Amino acid sequence: ITFEEKNSNIKYWKEISSHYTYQYVPFDMVRRTLSIFYNELIYKLLSDYKTDEILYDFIKKSLLELDCEQVALTDIHLRFMLHLSQLLGFFPAKNYTEKHCFFSIEEASFVPDYYESPYFLSKPASQYLFELMQDEIKTHFPPKAVRNELLYGLITYFQMHNEQINHIDSVPILAEILQ
Repeated sequence: ITFEEKNSNIKYWKEISSHYTYQYVPFDMVRRTLSIFYNELIYKLLSDYKTDEILYDFIKKSLLELDCEQVALTDIHLRFMLHLSQLLGFFPAKNYTEKHCFFSIEEASFVPDYYESPYFLSKPASQYLFELMQDEIKTHFPPKAVRNELLYGLITYFQMHNEQINHIDSVPILAEILQ
């Protein structure tokens, strides 16, 4: 319950209650680290964002999913970032083919040529990105090095396509903790 002071712009809370009490996030190091990452990413992306019920529902659903005991945590953060990019309007092109098998972060699409650059993903990371873009639940995951390459690539992608992000501090910790 909030109250507004008359003749003032000050609001204060009289009563606050929790919509949901998290069961696993506060006590599981991986889930807690993921929630810190989500928080930092959302805070930096949405600092000047208007009210958006669809975006709010997505974030709420994602946080509840993070607290679900049965959910696989291996790539949940990567799927979160892809869905978020879609809602914010900079989702990568789904043009992956046998020939266009390298993801260009600058072009936001798959291209036929690879250049040794922080703006290109390797073939395994590009293929994994495309698989995640299909939004299918995975039971087999690529090696940690490929997942980390994709994580850092997506962070670069977010930085390039959204000027509000210049650095995400929690990424190195997240990359280290996830198996």
